[in-house]
Amino acid sequence: MTRLGAIKAYFAKQEKRVALVIPAFHVSGGQIRVQDFIYGDIVFTRNVVRGLTLKQAQDLQERFNYMILIDEEDENKQEELICQALRKNVPQPKQTQEEKVAQQLETLLKE
Repeated sequence: MTRLGAIKAYFAKQEKRVALVIPAFHVSGGQIRVQDFIYGDIVFTRNVVRGLTLKQAQDLQERFNYMILIDEEDENKQEELICQALRKNVPQPKQTQEEKVAQQLETLLKE
């Protein structure tokens, strides 16, 4: 890689835009509560801020380790990852005995 190429790669990385997510609060019934936050000049809308540079996001994530950095080029995949991050604190429903048996049967049939 040439020196100019390395410089361009460095600045491209610095200008890369990412999203940062604060996992939502779990409310009953599998629902979540989101709200808007302001931290300095950064505005979280419904627990999400988009368009941060990678450096800004990493700095915030170092200060607040519960924040989740979403670094995805594909917009649809990014939205899916944001939804998963928001729902991180929602407990998963427990499997019933019938579901466990069905899952074990599927595993045995695959083998």
